[in-house]
Amino acid sequence: MQEELLFLTSFEANEEERALDYIRMKHFYPEEVGKYSEVVEQECDKLEYDGSAMYAQVVDRNALERIANRITDQCLSDESVFGRKTCPPEKPCRDTVYPIVLTLLCNEMYVRRCRKCRRDRMFCNN
Repeated sequence: MQEELLFLTSFEANEEERALDYIRMKHFYPEEVGKYSEVVEQECDKLEYDGSAMYAQVVDRNALERIANRITDQCLSDESVFGRKTCPPEKPCRDTVYPIVLTLLCNEMYVRRCRKCRRDRMFCNN
């Protein structure tokens, strides 16, 4: 019993260290990208359930692109969050924002899938 508690504490400490390191690294994002990242994280929070597109064994590209489009639309329309036009006037905003959002979404989903895999493996191997 004592060994199980020690393992759980060690696992939680490692997971917490990973999470803090990930947050520290995201502080290096440019300001605009950080704002997009916040919206991506909120959307991923909604996908934190078994059977969601985020946890599919093979991620469906169409589902991923639909999520990225929804986030991009939100980023471009939400002036209360972004406060100003997010793209230079000579470039269409969607062409600039969508690739950033898609990249952030893929990364965030990967991080969460890895975390879930580690957590599930820890509880399944006992």
